[in-house]
Amino acid sequence: MIVDDDALVRLAYKQYLQPVADIQVIEEATSAAEGLEILRKASPDVALVDMRMPGMGGGEFIRRARAQGSSARCIAVTTFGSTAAVRYAAEAGAHGFVVKDAGPDEVLAAIRRVATGHLAYGDHATRRLVEAMMAQASSPTPPASGAPDVTGLTDAQAKVVHLLARGMSNNEIASQLSLAEGTIKSHLNAVMRRWDVRDRVQIVLRALGMRTPPV
Repeated sequence: MIVDDDALVRLAYKQYLQPVADIQVIEEATSAAEGLEILRKASPDVALVDMRMPGMGGGEFIRRARAQGSSARCIAVTTFGSTAAVRYAAEAGAHGFVVKDAGPDEVLAAIRRVATGHLAYGDHATRRLVEAMMAQASSPTPPASGAPDVTGLTDAQAKVVHLLARGMSNNEIASQLSLAEGTIKSHLNAVMRRWDVRDRVQIVLRALGMRTPPV
């Protein structure tokens, strides 16, 4: 399902989504209100949602969709991938985040990931989310009270989470700790199981004390 007030954007999405064998565009809405009405009758697996629409915005659409019992997993679509946009999408409950100029492959990957029960924010969006948290502090380093909460983790897992919460990618963490990237992935998978979260962005949200998007 596509929820966007811009007809050209909706057309562009349909042009490269409709030929894909495992994806079907079953509905489209020109406003958040129309989208909510459609969700009362239809059950799309994923909704691409423009976050800046006239009247009700995408964030409120996502909140109301959840409140009315929709099972659609929403991907926030924004013009700019700013720190504020990433944080707003996560706090609204979006399961994914893409910018409007993202290529077809990136959008398809996000849709497939979200449809299979995962989050689709990616390393860069995770980094921007962390930067947004750090921007609230007056100094370039977070205060001790804002340090990541690593309760219940092993020392090795805690080190990985601390670096992840600084916005590092798996490759950067591996380089920093002189470990293989596969080892970093194993540690993160263990943290996900221990904390009952679905993805690296949820690890960051949990560690920094923010609300995680519903799974």
